[in-house]
Amino acid sequence: MIRFTAGALALALAAAPAQPAPVDPAVPRLLQQAPPDTRATVRTVQVRRPDGTSFPVDVYTGPGDGRRPTLIFLSGTDDPRHWNVYKDYGRLAVARGFTAVVPAKRYARASLEAFTNGREDTMTLLRGLADLPGADPARSCLWAFSGGGPMISTAYAADAVAVDCVVAFYPVLQTPVGDDAFRAVQSPVEALKAGTAAPPMLLVRAGKDSAFLNGTIAAFADAALAENLEFTLVNLPDGVHAFDIFDDQPWSRAAILRAFDFAREHAR
Repeated sequence: MIRFTAGALALALAAAPAQPAPVDPAVPRLLQQAPPDTRATVRTVQVRRPDGTSFPVDVYTGPGDGRRPTLIFLSGTDDPRHWNVYKDYGRLAVARGFTAVVPAKRYARASLEAFTNGREDTMTLLRGLADLPGADPARSCLWAFSGGGPMISTAYAADAVAVDCVVAFYPVLQTPVGDDAFRAVQSPVEALKAGTAAPPMLLVRAGKDSAFLNGTIAAFADAALAENLEFTLVNLPDGVHAFDIFDDQPWSRAAILRAFDFAREHAR
């Protein structure tokens, strides 16, 4: 699932009921079991950048026009909106009382440009969150996966946009490119040292993941402890990368539920 690959808003498509994704045997049943009576609506919204260009985000909302606590799902690719797993996360988030946001971004490969552009798009999204239907910037949480991990620097760096919490599943937390000045902004490990924001974080590590990736998690945990920041580290000894997709086990489902509960506790 790793793939390394900045606000006026306009609705691109009319609201339409979100349809359940086809059953996928590779996705834990929990993600496919939002209650059948879940009334979720998905809208594709164009988020405008300062230069006038735009990028799409899918917004999953529940019944009515009220704002709900909001989860922003940050993937390790440029556009995950068609992936069944993110559709399932969106519907499950609605079923659990959230608005869910699944954004595209400029994030095509591991390069200085990709990290810079991906982060700029994430910052633009966060700064314009109040304009998204059903979203509440006063009750928001970032949830990053895999190569989406560097995007959480937006919550810790000196220019951070305020969020209530951060969740990270098997994330890359150090950028493998760039000089010290670049990494102080782009790398979560360095950003939390240089910044002043410190939202609580739930960090979930897959024990059987790559040494490089888990090394970045260890570096982040060490830095967070040195800075005396609030974070919870959950280690899943049998977890592989993308355990929430590949490991349909009680401990995998428990980790997913724990993340939703963590977001509910902090973004309320």
